[in-house]
Amino acid sequence: MIKVLKNINWPALAALGFTVAFWWQVGKAAFADQSSPVYEFQATTGSGDLFVAGSGDSCAAARSGAVLPDDVRTLDCVQVR
Repeated sequence: MIKVLKNINWPALAALGFTVAFWWQVGKAAFADQSSPVYEFQATTGSGDLFVAGSGDSCAAARSGAVLPDDVRTLDCVQVR
């Protein structure tokens, strides 16, 4: 048993494992469900800066997690995907 373990090329086995894990993640991202919408709750500040206050799968979800700056001028819910 020890002789078998000594004959394994451990660096090559580790490299193979990392390669498989990397391409597994790439494949998951490529074939992920892209049909579900994503919304952003956007605030425009007094200086004209656009600030993403929250995001979610609906306007209500985006609004519930929103963190707003002090000098908010406008609030918009925008579908980004």
